[in-house]
Amino acid sequence: MGFLPSFLAIFGFVFLWVLVVLSSIKARKNDLEMAISVLRQHAQQRKMLAQKYLKLNDTAFLDWPATEEDAHKLLHQQDATLDKIDEAAVKANLDGEGITAFKQHLQDSQVALENFHQLVHSYNQVVSRPPSRVVAKLFGYSPA
Repeated sequence: MGFLPSFLAIFGFVFLWVLVVLSSIKARKNDLEMAISVLRQHAQQRKMLAQKYLKLNDTAFLDWPATEEDAHKLLHQQDATLDKIDEAAVKANLDGEGITAFKQHLQDSQVALENFHQLVHSYNQVVSRPPSRVVAKLFGYSPA
């Protein structure tokens, strides 16, 4: 009978620790999904701005990627898209209104990308740390 309370106490501690770690992972995953949603909205705004102000024949590069599995690829793809838009805006000789609209959009997009990058780093840190890595693998979470 002396071992039973000890086992129950250890089991209770482990169970509570798993719940805390799991809620932390879920919260970071939700933040990451919200950041992706914001980036998707920026991509839609970018396409509308490009159609309104730029004379582009091919706007396929502005479309949101079909898969969002790899956060690093998504981040690099969005950076490349912003660079292409910046080049196209310079070539198009935009008027004051177009320049202002694109400048504001690019600044907002850059802030959203930096936020996304920070959230990916935070999520990956939690999922990759040795004790919480076990909980992440048990519940199917992997680094972004």
